[in-house]
Amino acid sequence: MAFSFGKRRKKEIFVVSGLPRSGTSLAMKMLQAAGFELLIDNIRSADEFNPKGYFEFEPIKNLKTGDGAWIKKATGKVVKVVSPLIQYLPKGYPYNVIFMERDLSEVLVSQAKMMNGLQKEGSAEQNALMEKAFQDHLTNIKAWLANQKNFQVLYLSYNQLFSHTEANLTQLANFIKKPNAVSKMRQVIDPNLYRNRKAQQKIADNRFQESLQS
Repeated sequence: MAFSFGKRRKKEIFVVSGLPRSGTSLAMKMLQAAGFELLIDNIRSADEFNPKGYFEFEPIKNLKTGDGAWIKKATGKVVKVVSPLIQYLPKGYPYNVIFMERDLSEVLVSQAKMMNGLQKEGSAEQNALMEKAFQDHLTNIKAWLANQKNFQVLYLSYNQLFSHTEANLTQLANFIKKPNAVSKMRQVIDPNLYRNRKAQQKIADNRFQESLQS
């Protein structure tokens, strides 16, 4: 189904998606800073794993069963939909998707810590199996998104938000049609919350701090 520009602007819905623990909460916070209204209910409160909050909307969990009556509330707003559920969004609406990507080894560590409640990783064998499952899922969902005429997608790297901050924020600002929102979005990026990272990526903190001082 094709949408005219005018109709899209009136009905469009912004969706933040990606694997759990891929930076979706940070993306929600950045869009809020850019001036968007978020569709959230705060049922899931902040905790040690997401000190700034999860920015979730509980009815999203029922998308797979066909419960999408809430979608009218989302027009003109931003809602978070994890990637396993994005294909169940109701048809007939134009969606602008900010799809967060993150190094899968970091996603695995972060998910394991949150699920186990412990500061430990899974075994090498478990991680290898999960990483393959995640990669297969991402390959499939990207192929699906590429064939949806009512979806526009920006793939945004969580890792590069810290290592190449300005370029990625500019890309995001242009996608959401708010080119002047870069500085506001930059202010909510907290390098102290980027905890489960590869050792060689720790230099990103220094680059990010330099960007704040420039």
